[in-house]
Amino acid sequence: MANAMIIFFSAVMIGVWLYFNVADPKDSGLSNNKSEQTSIILRKLNAPLESFRIHHGRYPSNEEGLKALLENIAKDSKWKGPYVSNTQETQDAWAEPIQYSLEADGSYSLRSRGEDSALDTADDILLAPQKK
Repeated sequence: MANAMIIFFSAVMIGVWLYFNVADPKDSGLSNNKSEQTSIILRKLNAPLESFRIHHGRYPSNEEGLKALLENIAKDSKWKGPYVSNTQETQDAWAEPIQYSLEADGSYSLRSRGEDSALDTADDILLAPQKK
């Protein structure tokens, strides 16, 4: 009985890990709503940004942006990336680049321009500042 519980729990954990680390919300059929897909994409970027912070002691600068998750822009010996597989992981469900902003307090925010592709409009999708 204990072995069955361990196997079940392991299978559930693997499924959760796959959902958050492998599944592409744009192609997986998880949601047909591009706004919901984009919200998932924004949340999924937390993990690679945290990995970058752990390795570098900071989040990427505004100049580096999300490109720092793909390339060692600063030629830093601490860089252990790439932290994302490709540029599509830094795009919203409309295939537009996600806007990254490092705030003065050291937190960061992520924003999609939404369906209209215009910044600072009602359909923007924002992941509020994330603190260390």
